[in-house]
Amino acid sequence: MKYSFIVTVLCGLLVIGGACTHENDPEDGKRTNQTPLIVKATASNFNHLSISGSPFARTPLEDGAETQFSAGDAIGIFAVKNNAIADAVNNIKLTYKKTGIDTGEWTPPAGTSLYWNEGMDYIAYYPYKEGVTIDTSKTIDEIMTSLVDNEKLKPGADQSGSDEYTACDLMTAVGKVSEETLTFEFEHRFALLILKPQAHFKYVPPADAVFTYRNNGTLSDLTVDVTAKNVKLNNVTPCKMDDGSFRAIVLPTKTATAIAGSYSITDVSTSGTSTDKTLTYSFTPSTAFTAGCCYTLEVKSPLSAIEKTRELTPGDFVFFTANNKIEIFPGDGVFEGNTIPDYKDAAGMVITCDPEKMTDPECNKKGWTHAYVMGLENIGVAKWGDKVDEPDIPNMTTNDLLENNMNGYSETQVILNTYDDTQLKNTYKAFLR
Repeated sequence: MKYSFIVTVLCGLLVIGGACTHENDPEDGKRTNQTPLIVKATASNFNHLSISGSPFARTPLEDGAETQFSAGDAIGIFAVKNNAIADAVNNIKLTYKKTGIDTGEWTPPAGTSLYWNEGMDYIAYYPYKEGVTIDTSKTIDEIMTSLVDNEKLKPGADQSGSDEYTACDLMTAVGKVSEETLTFEFEHRFALLILKPQAHFKYVPPADAVFTYRNNGTLSDLTVDVTAKNVKLNNVTPCKMDDGSFRAIVLPTKTATAIAGSYSITDVSTSGTSTDKTLTYSFTPSTAFTAGCCYTLEVKSPLSAIEKTRELTPGDFVFFTANNKIEIFPGDGVFEGNTIPDYKDAAGMVITCDPEKMTDPECNKKGWTHAYVMGLENIGVAKWGDKVDEPDIPNMTTNDLLENNMNGYSETQVILNTYDDTQLKNTYKAFLR
């Protein structure tokens, strides 16, 4: 069984300072020893780069590459001076507290303060873990490497929950002091894998529907298969994201490594029975897994289209067949350029399916209670033409909400009964079609 793959890479470069230079030398006397410090931290994102360096064929809806700190996140901090821990800052835990929409502060344990001393280096990592230690006799680069190699900080095999997933995303930083601010610019130290199971879907109407879906309801484009389950991604149980993709944090590698695993989907046969089938996948990028890089794999299912029952929805396009049957093109279907297929043949668009808004008395008499449809040429203006006053039709003011007046059919009948054909077309442009 063959599968098709699309692979993309998102990569952020890691910049680590060496121990031979200090970022925190005095600035024209602005700071003195034992200056209290305010901690600020930022985290890098995964920059969009493809393996070949060429542009993406398609942009992910949600690439999972953006990194933001959330309330309750914690980092561990070490202070090193003269190859020894300074000021007892030895894996001190700082916790993030939101103070605004895009602002927050890092707070140490009660009674603990961070100070600047000449010749001091601050080293930090995320996420905080108890019992993490460093060898202060080593260089800054070597200490950073030791954090990556620390068993307490390596990614786990179960990343199925958001907490388990974020706990595997090791980031490190060397502090930079400016006046009274200690800033950490965190960089990712592991690689990120993204799996996007792809499938064809077919819309089917509810059993009691009076319409069918156009083109037998089959969507021509592949979409993320949100039904995928029992997913394994490089021996990790990954975290499922809101867009249906799966994420896993993995160790960097020295040679090209396969993105491989399996997942289950439900296969519905023509007889109506369904069984779970396991799909296995494997693809080897041309490069090794690199720290700070994100690899996206799209796996296209070889199975037939998955049926999804779908109700009539505002925004759907309405067609009439030669034998006057109703066909629907879903508003969330696949467009051709900027429009739907056969747009010129569409009769209108569904405006509402809400029974509380479908109050047109003439429609209700005829039992037309599934949805209200407006002609495509009228949607942009919501009026028959330029004439303002009709004695038997209440006028709409600029303060009226159009969606609260759904009596267009009854009011149209009033107009049709008022004018002959010639007068009608001369008065209201909507009837010229």
